[in-house]
Amino acid sequence: MSSCVGTDMNRNWPYKWELTGGASTSPCAETYKGQAAGDTPEIKALTAFTAKLASSKGIKLYIDWHSYGQYVLLPYGYNCQARATNHARQTTLVNGFASAVRTAYGTRFTTGPSCSTLYATTGSSVDYLQDVSKSEFSWTVELRPGQGASNGFVLPAAQILPSAIEQWNGLKYLVPTM
Repeated sequence: MSSCVGTDMNRNWPYKWELTGGASTSPCAETYKGQAAGDTPEIKALTAFTAKLASSKGIKLYIDWHSYGQYVLLPYGYNCQARATNHARQTTLVNGFASAVRTAYGTRFTTGPSCSTLYATTGSSVDYLQDVSKSEFSWTVELRPGQGASNGFVLPAAQILPSAIEQWNGLKYLVPTM
């Protein structure tokens, strides 16, 4: 019996969870996907909420902010060749978002589909929101610092406000453009 506890919430969503190569089945792995698709209380609550929202008003934009690496990732994580039906429009918007983010401090974010730009992820929120909840736009933003930083998950206090300003600039560009 393992003494490890915890599930990677971004690999537990009940969409393409069963595929191999984008999550771990080992409870001690950082990318552990859980025992079953959507089996955590958090994901159960979020899938219920997004289902209700999708059936009543629809979902225009979903952004899942993460740390870290300076990426803005589009669907899909489960397949490196798959593209959303509105991929061209999402690409235009994501590139504009990244450009607006860069205006504050020159911070560069790499953009593109999750799997082909960074790595495979199965059971991800972005893929779920894109295909199950029918969100028009569905992205993952991997915040500062850049890839390979030693302090990635614990951002120095001096970088918190600049990170927020960058993202706010991106949103100020994005929302009126949609």
